[in-house]
Amino acid sequence: MIVDPIDVAVRAAARFGLACTPSVLADRSHVVVALEPHPLVARVALATSSTGVGLGYADRELRVAAHLDAADVPTTRPSVEPPPGPHTVDGALVSFWQRETLSGVLDPAEVGRTLAAAHRALRSMPAEGLPVWGVLDEARRVLPRARAATWIPRADVAVLEAAFEALPGALDEARARTCSFQAVHGDLHAGNLLSTARGAVLTDWEDASLAPVEWDLATFAARHLTFGEESAFCLAALAAYDAAYDPTLADSLVALRNLQVIPWMVVFAERDPSLRARVRARLDAIDRLRTVRWPAPSPTR
Repeated sequence: MIVDPIDVAVRAAARFGLACTPSVLADRSHVVVALEPHPLVARVALATSSTGVGLGYADRELRVAAHLDAADVPTTRPSVEPPPGPHTVDGALVSFWQRETLSGVLDPAEVGRTLAAAHRALRSMPAEGLPVWGVLDEARRVLPRARAATWIPRADVAVLEAAFEALPGALDEARARTCSFQAVHGDLHAGNLLSTARGAVLTDWEDASLAPVEWDLATFAARHLTFGEESAFCLAALAAYDAAYDPTLADSLVALRNLQVIPWMVVFAERDPSLRARVRARLDAIDRLRTVRWPAPSPTR
């Protein structure tokens, strides 16, 4: 069934007596809908709902954001009234959030410092309910969608499947090398940052998992190292990250980040076929990224 995210958001709000005029603020894996005149947004999870992993995503996103907000780390804040959720409408998951006032452009140095502050605060985040390497485990569960995509050459599917078969060993090695296995963002990139009246704000915590902090740094640097995109912003933010980490481990995790993204990109391409070219580019990068090098000079530790 095709779900209209705007209709879903309006109906979810109506359950709590909120009449509203909706407008779409963002349309990616989530559709973010402003609920005027209320200072709220509804996040409608389409891709995660359609794969059957959405409930866990939505619940942990709200819990992690609340933990960080209580620690005064700038993050998107769950709604107080109505209850943040997650709520279900026609099988789609909806959560309510306080609306941010967007302002200016992101300062990469501020982003680096904010991420380090988030990692420090997340050391005390209870592990209960957070999956171990959750983003990679869920990518493995979504892999059949890539296998079924007739537009992907079968040889590329075979390469992808072989890489996932080797994944457990790579994760065991990474865990043995890090001293910071804890709650992390899981899907950190520029699209999950907001420039607001409160400064740089971290958002989209649905992929929060137990993993090394180096995983977040690898996901943040991945577009720079994979496609040469967002390079200046990435390097400046990494230079300002003022917490300890192992650059060589972050380096090795970039290849795993690319692997994790591919099945989800296939799911997104079901709604937006223009993303097929990006999927093919990521498939081509599987072998190349095994020899990627972390940005030089090495970020401050």
